[in-house]
Amino acid sequence: MGLWGMLAFPLGFLLASALLVASAPANPETPGCSHKDQQVTVSHTYKIDVPKSALVQVETDPQSLSDDGTSLLVPGEDGEEQNIIFRHNIRLQTPQKNCELADSVQDLLARVKKLEEEMAELKEQCSTSRCCQGAADLSRHCSGHGTFFAETCSCHCDQGWEGADCEQPTCPGACSGHGRCVDGQCVCDQPYVGVDCAYAACPQDCSGHGVCVRGVCQCHKDFTAEDCSEQRCPGDCSGNGFCDTGECYCEMGFTGPDCSQVVAPQGLQLLKSTENSLLVSWEPSSEVDHYLLSYYPLGKEQATKQVRVPKEQHTYDITGLLPGTKYIVTLRNVKKDISSSPQHLLATTDLAVVGTAWVNEETETSLDVEWENPLTEVDYYKLRYGPLTGQEVTEVTVPKSRDPKSRYDITGLQPGTEYKITVVPIRGDLEGKPILLNGRTEIDGPTNVVTNQVTEDTASVSWDPVRADIDKYVVRYISPDGETKEKAVPKDQSSTVLTGLKPGEAYKVFVWAERGNQGSKKADTKALTEIDSPENLVTDRVTENSLSVSWDPVEAEIDRYVVSYTSVDGETKQVPVRKDQSSTVLTGLSPGVEYKVYVWAEKGDRESKKANTKAPTDIDSPKNLVTDQVTENTLSVSWDPVQANIDRYMVSYTSADGETREVPVPKEKSSTVLTGLRPGMEYKVHVWAQKGTQESRKANTKAPTDIDGPKNLVTDQVTETTLSVSWDPVEADIDRYMVRYTSPDGETKEVPVSKDKSSTVLRGLRPGVEYKVDVWAQKGAQDSRKANTKAPTGIVA
Repeated sequence: MGLWGMLAFPLGFLLASALLVASAPANPETPGCSHKDQQVTVSHTYKIDVPKSALVQVETDPQSLSDDGTSLLVPGEDGEEQNIIFRHNIRLQTPQKNCELADSVQDLLARVKKLEEEMAELKEQCSTSRCCQGAADLSRHCSGHGTFFAETCSCHCDQGWEGADCEQPTCPGACSGHGRCVDGQCVCDQPYVGVDCAYAACPQDCSGHGVCVRGVCQCHKDFTAEDCSEQRCPGDCSGNGFCDTGECYCEMGFTGPDCSQVVAPQGLQLLKSTENSLLVSWEPSSEVDHYLLSYYPLGKEQATKQVRVPKEQHTYDITGLLPGTKYIVTLRNVKKDISSSPQHLLATTDLAVVGTAWVNEETETSLDVEWENPLTEVDYYKLRYGPLTGQEVTEVTVPKSRDPKSRYDITGLQPGTEYKITVVPIRGDLEGKPILLNGRTEIDGPTNVVTNQVTEDTASVSWDPVRADIDKYVVRYISPDGETKEKAVPKDQSSTVLTGLKPGEAYKVFVWAERGNQGSKKADTKALTEIDSPENLVTDRVTENSLSVSWDPVEAEIDRYVVSYTSVDGETKQVPVRKDQSSTVLTGLSPGVEYKVYVWAEKGDRESKKANTKAPTDIDSPKNLVTDQVTENTLSVSWDPVQANIDRYMVSYTSADGETREVPVPKEKSSTVLTGLRPGMEYKVHVWAQKGTQESRKANTKAPTDIDGPKNLVTDQVTETTLSVSWDPVEADIDRYMVRYTSPDGETKEVPVSKDKSSTVLRGLRPGVEYKVDVWAQKGAQDSRKANTKAPTGIVA
C-alpha cells in the first residue's frame, strides 16, 4: 500500500468526525421555551478541498442538519430566520513529500477540534435557554427604571431601583442595617436616626450643654463627658488629675490650680569628679516618668547637652567633659513630657592626664577633636573616624602642634550620627597606643521661627521642621525676669501655643529638636505679649468742674496711662498719667454734664484695650446771693444763675427760732420775694439748684426783716409842763423805744424807753407850746419806722 493509501483512513476518519460533531443534537429543550418561533437553530458545514493525488473518497451530506438532528428549514419557510448556519472552507495543498500530508492532516485535526470548541461556546450563548418567553416584555418595560440586555435576558436597574423588572424603590445605604425599608424610605430601629439610620441619637440630648453631631456630643466650652453633663475644670486639669465640681485634684507629682506644673527635684549634689566626668546625685522621687539632666561649661550655654535619666535612677555620671572646667548642671523632674522648674549645681572637672582626648565642639556636620600631646616625641598623628554602626573608616594625617594640645576639625559628617574616633601617635614606623573616643554630630535645628497670634497671655510659635529623624521638639520660653518654662511638641508638628504668659512682656523663645539625649542647636525669636488693660475703673470725688478717676494698675511694664474724657457734645480731651499712678483728677469740666471716660496703658507705640465708664459732674451752685427790698414781713432774694442745665431752684429760709420754709423757683428765674415773715427777725436764706435727684451746693446769707413801728400813738394827761405819751408795743424783739419831742423853734430832746414799756411822761415842757412827738423802736443799729403826733401843753392860768 502506498503513502496515500495509508493516509486515506485517517483523513476519512477526520471528515467523519467533523461531520459527526457538526450534526450533534442540541441540548434538551428548556421548559417554557417550546414555541417553535422562539427557538434558535445553530448548524455548521465543512467544505474540504482534498488534492486529487490523495486518493481519498469523500461523500457530502445529502441535507444540512440542525443541532437536534432535524433538517434545517429551507429558505422562505416559516421560522427560517431562526437558523444560524456556519460554513467552513478547508483546502489541503498538494504535498511535496509523502510525510508532509500526514503533518497537514494532524494540523487540520487540531484546528477542527479547536473550532468545534469555540462553536460549542457560541451555541451555548445562543441556546434557547437564554431566549425564554417573556423576554420581549422585559425588553419593552424594565418598569421604566432600567435597561434590558438581550445577551443576559435581564434588566440592569437604574440607581434607586431593584427587582427583576426594576419595579421596587431602594432605601439609602440599605438603612445601614438599623432599620427596614418601606416604599424607599428607612424606618429606623431605636435608637438610630438619619435618612439611612446610620447614627445613634446622642445620650441625654447632650444635657443642654452641647450639640449633637452624627451621634456624638460636641460639648460647650465649660462642659465635658459623653453627654456633656460634667462641668469642666481649668485646663481639664491638664490631664494630670481629676475634676470634681470644677476643682482639680492633682495626681501625685503634679501641682498648681490646673495640675500643669511638675514638682521640682530636691537635693542635687556632686558625689565624685574626674578629669572628664562628674558624678551627681539627687533625692529620688517615685512620682516622675524620668529626669532631665542638662549641663554646659560655665559661660557657654550654647553648648548645653541634655540626658534623659530613668526614674529608678537617682545618680548619673556625666562623661565626655572638658578637664578642669566649671560646669552648670541642671536637673528637672519630667512627668508626662512636662518639665518642672530646674535645680542647679556648679561643679568642676579634674585636670586631664596625659593622653586624654575629647570632642571640643560638635556641629551638624563636624566634630572638633582635641587631645593632649604625650610626653614622648611623635612625628605626627593618624586620625581615623567612621560611623559607629558602619564599616566605612576614613584616615587623615594630623601634624603635632607645638602647643601642649593638638586638634583636628573633622568635617563633611552626617547630622545626628555617632562616630568612633581613634588618634594614633606615629614615630618613624612605630605606632603608639591609640586614644579612643566617640563623638556625635548635632541634629539640624529648626529654622524660620516665627511668633504670631499674640494676646495678653498667649502666643503661637511656628517653625520649619528639621530634616533629621527626631523624637520631639522642645520649646523653651523665658520672661524678662528669668522665669523659664519648657514645652514638648510632637515631632510631626511644627507649631504650638504658649500659654500662661504675662502681659506686656518680651519673651525669648527657643526651639530645638531632640533625639534620645541629643539636642539640636536652638533657634530663637522673641514674642511680645499685648499690654493688659486697666480694670475696675471708678469715678468719685465729683465736683461742679472736676472728678477723680481711679483704676487697678496693669501687670505689664508700661510707659504711661492715658485718660480721655468726652462730653455729651463731643468735646474730647486727653490727660497722660505716670505709670506709677493709678488715679488722676480731671479738671476744667462743665457743671452738670455727663462725661464718658476712657483709660488705657501705653508702652512705646503700643496701646492696651480701653476701659471706660460714665460720670456726671455736680451742678454748680448759685452765686452772689443778695437780699434787698426788705420790709417788716417781706424780703427779695436774687442770685447769679448756674451754668448747668437744671430743673429748678430751691429757696429755703429759716427764722432765728428754727422755723423753716422752702420755695421752688423756675429755672429761668434768678430771684424771688419771701413773704409772710416776722418783723425784726433775722432769717437764714439758702438757695440751690436741682436736676432730677441731683442737687448743687447751697449758697446762703442772712437777712433781718425790718422792725415794725409803734402804732396808735396817743398823748394825754397834758399839763403846762408835762404830757403822757403811749403806744401799742411792736411785735419784734427790740432793745428799746425812743421818744423824741420837738418844739416849734426846733429844740429837740430824745428819751429812751424800756422795751417792756409802751408809755412815758415827757417833762420840762414849756407851757402853751405845741410839741411834735416821734416814737420808734431800736434793735442794735436798726430803727423801726417812726410813729408821730402833735401835742400842745397847757397854758398857765
